[in-house]
Amino acid sequence: MLQSRLAELIRQRKPSLGGWINLCDPAIAVIMAHAGYDWVLIDNEHNPFTETQIQSIIYAIRPTSVTPVIRVRGNDPSHIKWVLDSGAGGIMVPMIENIEDAKKAIYYSKYPPVGNRGYSPLRATDFWTFKKEYEETANRTILLICQIEQFSAVKDIEKIVQLDGIDGIWIGYTDLAFSMGFQGNFKHPEVQKAIEKVIETNLPSKL
Repeated sequence: MLQSRLAELIRQRKPSLGGWINLCDPAIAVIMAHAGYDWVLIDNEHNPFTETQIQSIIYAIRPTSVTPVIRVRGNDPSHIKWVLDSGAGGIMVPMIENIEDAKKAIYYSKYPPVGNRGYSPLRATDFWTFKKEYEETANRTILLICQIEQFSAVKDIEKIVQLDGIDGIWIGYTDLAFSMGFQGNFKHPEVQKAIEKVIETNLPSKL
């Protein structure tokens, strides 16, 4: 149940194909799951999903091998905990500003000794059906992706990627451009330079 196509592709350092979901109908996720995607991302940061809607989407694609990733609303346990307990295969945490923010994301989303995530994965384990497997593999299989969209985070990127518990980095180029004073112009040479710096900073293989 905890096999993750996305985690396996990251482990092998192979490219993956995914799509973003901004609409609440679980059928959309099912269609995408059968269209050949490796992962789908439910954007709960900028869209008014309810907890029940997100849980329904996760349940809908659970029989497939597609990994459901949720972009949470913020770097806070109240946004992260229930998403993971609902069975998400990963989360994306937006607006990481520095290495301290990255450490907080790890603290909230990983079980001890890596972090301090609270324990109650009732739905994530199909009501304790595979409780032991979940406990043993959750920290490695359930992905934490940090979104780099502030220039202050770019400055800390070498330190951020070395943290135990960070599984992926996603560049939010529009907000990055705003943070650098180039509103709406992510093609500006300075913004592109910052993007290249993040891309060239390799994330160690830790999965």
